Amino acid sequence: MAGDAPGWGKVDEKTGEQDQVYGPVCWKCSGTGKILKKDKKKTKQVNSEEKLQPQGETILKISCTVAEKICPVCAGCGRIPKKRKNKDRLTITAKRAKKKNTKSYPPNYKVPGTKPVAMEAKIPGEEICSLVGHWRIFQQIGGHRWSTDDLVTAWFAGKIVDSHKLRPRQYLDLGCGIGSVLLMTAWKFPHMSCLGIEAQKLSSDMAKRNIRYNIGTSKRVEVLHGDIRNQVLPEKFDLITGTPPYFKVAYEKSNEGGTDITAKPAYGALPSCEQSAPARFEFRGGIEEYCKAAKSHLKADGVFIVCEGLGPQINASRVTNGAKAANLEIIDSIMVHGRDDKPPLFGVYAMCHSENSHFKRCSKPSSLIVRFKGGERTEEYKELLLDMGIPP
Repeated sequence: MAGDAPGWGKVDEKTGEQDQVYGPVCWKCSGTGKILKKDKKKTKQVNSEEKLQPQGETILKISCTVAEKICPVCAGCGRIPKKRKNKDRLTITAKRAKKKNTKSYPPNYKVPGTKPVAMEAKIPGEEICSLVGHWRIFQQIGGHRWSTDDLVTAWFAGKIVDSHKLRPRQYLDLGCGIGSVLLMTAWKFPHMSCLGIEAQKLSSDMAKRNIRYNIGTSKRVEVLHGDIRNQVLPEKFDLITGTPPYFKVAYEKSNEGGTDITAKPAYGALPSCEQSAPARFEFRGGIEEYCKAAKSHLKADGVFIVCEGLGPQINASRVTNGAKAANLEIIDSIMVHGRDDKPPLFGVYAMCHSENSHFKRCSKPSSLIVRFKGGERTEEYKELLLDMGIPP
């Protein structure tokens, strides 16, 4: 884990090994174990001077004192306890087990794709979840899970392939995690040879099991355990996808004069789950590193589809600058809104080599709204779900 997310966990000063109880720095106190709390006191007294109020009337005075108190989140230790759900819980909670999927396919809709061969079984701490079509995916309870940005990335890859009349044969997914985008895209293009690269051993092993569950021992979809920043591959690819982490990480020395470091998020809070931390935060770099990796593995006429968050960090400029630095050019994009009254949560971008003039450039990005303010899914998102074999 130390290699996946340096400074995420607490290191034992005596043994030099990672603490088994405590995880990331507390988001409330920033690792100090203490917070400043204001205590307000209201007092009443009789007005002796006739200035703002008539003399003799009772006036209210508020005095405020600031005191240092123990952080209520981490109980003064400066670290958040590691999430223990993955190890201690063997099944999903009763509340979640009773929750049934009420979504159904439209009449006369035929679910596309093949059915899983089911060569793998879930292990304690996991559940098997729907992915696309008949395909399923193992996910750790309390661990990293596939989400809307994964789905839209795979769907947008299909949209770009269709609109430009491409015929990809070799496909690469950078940082494939547990295999969600990799499998979604492989399901979308059943004749394509697919490869995923994942640095986390836990996630890469889960991705391999997810592949075996859905398509068996076929070599059509494979996963390599490695780092996209230095992975050498013998072939180039027609299609590449990537869903990089969105948030930067800053480092501080844990002890004066020592080598231990503590990771602190530039925005938000580090996850207490070991698997989720490097998937959400840029311990191995972000969009810039993904663009560099895509450049080195992309065929001359290939296309790169990448997702990037557009929240408080305003990462849109990073996408443009990252593409330019890697000598890639954005040819199309879509901005995804979680709700119709909210700004976009993330964007998905299609890129090609800057010197490639085959692709028509779209100057204005399109938009996709997932839900209305009341929570109901939009018609355009329902169409996307059906296109990916998911009941709307």
